[in-house]
Amino acid sequence: MRWADTEVLIKKLIDDNSGRKTADGYGERYDAYCKRYDDAKQQFEQMQYLKITRTFQADCIECFMGEIERLGDLPIAFSDRLWMALIDKVIVNADETLVFVFKNGQKVTEEM
Repeated sequence: MRWADTEVLIKKLIDDNSGRKTADGYGERYDAYCKRYDDAKQQFEQMQYLKITRTFQADCIECFMGEIERLGDLPIAFSDRLWMALIDKVIVNADETLVFVFKNGQKVTEEM
């Protein structure tokens, strides 16, 4: 149920209860509706955050793809921009190996 629907239920509960002489079960129902409202609103806010995050990630991928497309059929030459777009970090090990960690999580190990 959407949080807006729960808000309507709360208002209806208040209206229905205003005409009664006793408040049998009103508090429990009100608290339950408020909890549902808060849970639904929190879920909605989390989904909004996820949407914004994924939109940003999609924009980054689109920019990266544009950079690669601009290279065309030319052999890929080293550049600072290409390095920064692909490599997350390089780990230098004591056994004289280098581990290149790409932004997508893939790793490549090379000997020095």
